[in-house]
Amino acid sequence: MRVYCVGVFGSFPVELLNKLDAIASNGKDVELIVGLLDAHDSENYSWTLDQRAHLLGSLKCVTSVVSPSPSILTESFINDQKIDVVNHMVYQMTPTNLSSHTHNDNVTHNESKSDDSNKQFAVPIDLGIFRTIYYESGVKDPDTLSWDTVWETKGRKNDPSDTRLLTGYDGTDFEPEQFAKRWLGAIKWIEGETVLDVGCGAGFLGDYLPRNGYVGVERSPSLAEIFIRRSNRVVIAQDATSLPFEDGSFDHVISHSMLEYMPGKPAAIQCMQEMQRVARNTVFVGDLRTIQALATPEKYVAPGTFAHTLFQKNDFSNMQELDGFVVSDGWWGGESRFNAMYRKNNILYTNQTIPRNS
Repeated sequence: MRVYCVGVFGSFPVELLNKLDAIASNGKDVELIVGLLDAHDSENYSWTLDQRAHLLGSLKCVTSVVSPSPSILTESFINDQKIDVVNHMVYQMTPTNLSSHTHNDNVTHNESKSDDSNKQFAVPIDLGIFRTIYYESGVKDPDTLSWDTVWETKGRKNDPSDTRLLTGYDGTDFEPEQFAKRWLGAIKWIEGETVLDVGCGAGFLGDYLPRNGYVGVERSPSLAEIFIRRSNRVVIAQDATSLPFEDGSFDHVISHSMLEYMPGKPAAIQCMQEMQRVARNTVFVGDLRTIQALATPEKYVAPGTFAHTLFQKNDFSNMQELDGFVVSDGWWGGESRFNAMYRKNNILYTNQTIPRNS
């Protein structure tokens, strides 16, 4: 069965990703084709058509992308594409996110005009193969007090322009531009290669990573939204332990100062395995913490005590799940931190590496 899901896709909340995945998983031999509408009022959208097409095309549940989709689906198009079902995917505002939305307000209302839909989809409606599927932002408060609470609270309560504070680098001398240049040199980045930034926060480091082909993943919806509004970068709010992307979707994957906030070492290892899966060339995991930091309640902005997830360099020699990574001294933060790098099909060695056990 070939299912055609068509829409503007001006944002990618978790509920949309879940619905696309459910459609693709609904029975055997389902092919999910996504059609991207190139709306006339494109200045109201955060992302360009190419950005949206790149993100949709990287999803493991999507078979192919039609970009742009015809504004009116004709019987000829439906027959040529061998389409069995047409789903119009519509973002529906909820009262909680209406107040926080700004430049995308017109997008939502334009998407949901029934008169326009009747004209656009007259043929699939007459054929009895059409339906409208609504999705919302799905933003919820964290269920338990955890690092998720800390980061979501930071995004909701702090100045959205202070990305150093929002991303946890307040009170440090970390310089993202210098770090990004060093990383691009280490991976031998070539113009046009794509980058997945896992745990991108509000974009303190992401601002200096290549723009074209960039996708950020951030668990905190508030921080992801801030990054999108500031930069028009493609960012999705998603758990890094289960990335929605196809194997080998990105040339390079980077994750910096993120794994220490995972709920334990097994979850952090699962994140690294997911990064390996979706990478075509390299994975860089930066700023791995080896010792607990002193508690700084003023930075946590939430009550309670919070422990970091720790790794040691020899974990990467002794744990089969981390096979292929090569460790090196950290580029920032002193002796208590280190980096781990991985290159598919070819071990990537850096200065001061630790030999792996045979």
